[in-house]
Amino acid sequence: MRRPRLLLLITALAVAAVVGPTTSGGAQSPAPAGDLIAYTVAGDAEMQIMVVPAAGGPSAQWWSGPFTGNHSWSPDGSVLASYLLEMGLDGPALGAYLVHADGTTDPIGGDEGAPTVWLGSELLVIVPTPTGHLLRLVDTAGRTVRELDTPDASAIGPIRAAPDGSRLAVAWEASDAGDGRPAFLTLYAAPDWTRLDLPIPATRASWSPDGASLAVVAGDTVFIVDSATGATRTAATSSAVGVALEDVRWSGDGSRLIVTTHRVTGYEVDYGLRSIPVTADALDLWTTGGDVVELVGGMGDSISVASGPADAPLAWWSYDTTFTNPDLDPDPDAALQIRTGFISQDGLTPKELTAITGPAPLLTWDPTGTRLAISDAAGLSILDVAAQTVTPLVAETDLGILDAAWWAAPDGG
Repeated sequence: MRRPRLLLLITALAVAAVVGPTTSGGAQSPAPAGDLIAYTVAGDAEMQIMVVPAAGGPSAQWWSGPFTGNHSWSPDGSVLASYLLEMGLDGPALGAYLVHADGTTDPIGGDEGAPTVWLGSELLVIVPTPTGHLLRLVDTAGRTVRELDTPDASAIGPIRAAPDGSRLAVAWEASDAGDGRPAFLTLYAAPDWTRLDLPIPATRASWSPDGASLAVVAGDTVFIVDSATGATRTAATSSAVGVALEDVRWSGDGSRLIVTTHRVTGYEVDYGLRSIPVTADALDLWTTGGDVVELVGGMGDSISVASGPADAPLAWWSYDTTFTNPDLDPDPDAALQIRTGFISQDGLTPKELTAITGPAPLLTWDPTGTRLAISDAAGLSILDVAAQTVTPLVAETDLGILDAAWWAAPDGG
């Protein structure tokens, strides 16, 4: 028996945090042609940003302090943008910093800014204000700053950049003084980053591989949005009672949409993945056969999907808590089951994976879509997707690995 009010929360610490003085660790320059992986470990008194070659070898410490988060590699793999608290002559300074291999840091983007995504040499930084947030594009070479036009909103959600970096989709929650929309999306387009508000209450969106379209989930409906004009059409709806649509992703080849579903029937909670063609027109997502393909079902407490680069399969992983005593709340004997797998590039064929056995894995694609970094209780490993083999990279220590890895490809791979 699975009960919706007994969800097991499994989280990664990759959010804004407080950090103390920088101490310089072992210096390591990015390989001129190859991949690096950054990860965060934490002990009782400090956190460390570590970098390790994906091909294997010793890890190098790039930074240490009480806390850190929100890391993002520069496009050339030379620096990390991170959210830190550094101690200066005038006291602590919280905000976005560039972290270098020699342990030095440079503030960027203004006080209390949090780094998000790179758009070429520019870094998008979120800066909180008393009434909402500012979005700043910071040129990391010339240190020029451009502020984007932001709506009246009290909270900011996921930020998704188009594959070529020329467009942004930003999710918002309206403030009490706003126009009453509970949630909405805005699009920004280079080179002047003009703002376009979408007329649908949604916060979950996914870019097509070519960046021309955006798939959006709002309530029980999947929309496809023309990213240039904002024109919207309905791709699918759900007629089933008790079904919520959680998220949507594009298949690797861009021909289909993979929709995450969440259905509650009595005390039973089931998550799943369903596939529909991009050309669908107001298709009922809960029909069987035809254009609707149920890829994965009966997943219990949650399911997550990781998109890779174009032409890569989708990776998914699910957590399912099985209660030995359904009448005991909470149940001390509840067992956590982990399932992982892939969806083929054409979005039609699921494959469950047995090579990942550790609890609570966090998966991150490499830039080529051929390997996954796996962070779990055993440490950090690399999965070769074609061979279905796992190679240990960093063994777990007393400092637990807290988050999924981030890849850098200095050779542009």
